[in-house]
Amino acid sequence: MRLLAWFLVILVSIGCGGCGDDPSTANGSLEVAGTYEGGFESSFFVPCGTAETWWVEADPAFQQQYAALVTRDYEPVFVRMRGDRSALGTYGHQGLAVREFVVKEVLEMRRAISTDCGSQE
Repeated sequence: MRLLAWFLVILVSIGCGGCGDDPSTANGSLEVAGTYEGGFESSFFVPCGTAETWWVEADPAFQQQYAALVTRDYEPVFVRMRGDRSALGTYGHQGLAVREFVVKEVLEMRRAISTDCGSQE
């Protein structure tokens, strides 16, 4: 009987490994949307609904897509993408970002507008 009780405790613990996890704080692969700005020593992303700044690591195709949309460096664009998010830390040029995001797939990239992320500015 005691063995069965321990087995059930272990089974519930394993089965509920992700229960209660808040996806906004979880690390790993996810889909995000927000504003991206790139340029010399700059590759920063601010996700919708946060004040965090993330450093973006992406392939040359991402940078080419960005360059085709903007008329100058550091111009913001709206981007929706999938990738891997790091744990909190210090990332990017001069450690200005609190996370790193490695882009796996760009779902949408376009010029930013004031209503992106639900803003009514």
